[in-house]
Amino acid sequence: MNIDDYLNDHNAILATIVVLSIIAIILFIGLITPLFISATGGGEVRLEAGYFNVRTIIPTLLLLILLGLCLMLRYFKGERLVAAIAIAIAATVICIIVNPFKDFYLNPSLPLLIFGLVGIVHKIYRAINPKSIKTTLRGVSPHLIHLGLILILLGAAISTTSNVEGTRELQEGDSWNFHDYIVVVTELDEIQKRTSFERIIYFDVYKDGKLIDQGQAKMVYDVNWGQWQSIVYTKRGIAEDLYIALKGVSPPTVSLYARVVPMINFIWGGLIVMASGIAVVTYTDYAMEPKIKDVKGKYEEKLREELRRLREEA
Repeated sequence: MNIDDYLNDHNAILATIVVLSIIAIILFIGLITPLFISATGGGEVRLEAGYFNVRTIIPTLLLLILLGLCLMLRYFKGERLVAAIAIAIAATVICIIVNPFKDFYLNPSLPLLIFGLVGIVHKIYRAINPKSIKTTLRGVSPHLIHLGLILILLGAAISTTSNVEGTRELQEGDSWNFHDYIVVVTELDEIQKRTSFERIIYFDVYKDGKLIDQGQAKMVYDVNWGQWQSIVYTKRGIAEDLYIALKGVSPPTVSLYARVVPMINFIWGGLIVMASGIAVVTYTDYAMEPKIKDVKGKYEEKLREELRRLREEA
């Protein structure tokens, strides 16, 4: 049998459904396990992200291969398609061996994300029709959804594996050199309210020797609920986001937690691109539907005329 008998749309969609089902089962088991243990008297169990990452890495990589495969199926056949898949898998293996990103999850993910990205760019290029903007939008919009998905996965892979975090005990007037930032504690404050109690730390944030922001982080104790709540300071940037939280207070010392998350804007950008693709698909379908109905009506009218003519001749 020809290899194209196996590498076709039907089998690719079937494989995608199987892989998505496997991921869904893994997530379901991970979510229900703590509830089951708690319900049977085993105490409170919390599954960290690592539990899910280890178990979903292989099906996720397979899903990325299938994404690139589905995007290339119509224009690449036989040996060319197998060669493209083989190159993507070989690049993944090389990244795992060489370990360029020093991360177990990012090394195999990035080549396959690029493989899917190449497929999307190829699809968008083939969908462009210089003679018709509406046809171009109709052809490109589904692939904007795929592009948004790739950007979300890329942002998630980089941000979750390349973030930097740390904790430091500080007093008023102290400074903390964290990553590319300097955090200077300017004031500590406590506020007693009728139903809550707040501990607040004020600080200045410097980068490259310049003051970029003045912020605060809080710990709020709710009297009614009997719980502490942390209100986190967030400084968003183009390349990375900075988060600062107050972990604890033992006057005159406070415990600060800081975290830098790079490429988080890839996720927001991916969501915007995906939403744009969905909006364009909806618009083009709605705008072109009347014309499709008109064309269908014309063909039906011609068919009736032809049948009428045949009856008259008979």
